Amino acid sequence: MVVKPTTDDSYKRFGKNGVLYVKSLGNFTIEKSTIGQNKILVKFADIDRIEQTKKLIKQEVFVKIDNAKEIDEFYVDELLGFSIYNQAGDKLGNVEEIDISGPQHKIIFSKIILPFAKKLVPVINLSEKYIIVNMPEGIDKL
Repeated sequence: MVVKPTTDDSYKRFGKNGVLYVKSLGNFTIEKSTIGQNKILVKFADIDRIEQTKKLIKQEVFVKIDNAKEIDEFYVDELLGFSIYNQAGDKLGNVEEIDISGPQHKIIFSKIILPFAKKLVPVINLSEKYIIVNMPEGIDKL
């Protein structure tokens, strides 16, 4: 399979015996992978025929949830609806979308597009469902 990665560490995520998750299809163990500049070739264990891969075409692949929690990560769709506050505690809105299409992920809320960088998004509280952001000067509403 060819995978287009949106992770910061392809070697860590797509190594041998790594486990990836596909919604509604479950977990898949990586047997081997070849990492290129913009794509990763993955051979999953127990998938040996082209017919078996058809169900995976155009599916989003995620780090297995158990592994994600251990390395302090989350699924992007987990953040939808989270409350967003500035450092002073003022509510700025709720997460409407996370754009992962380009090289820099962006968080979208209240007609604001903010780069999803640690400096600008320093706090994500998964259990209480809120995010604290540092709003830079010049970020205007759409």
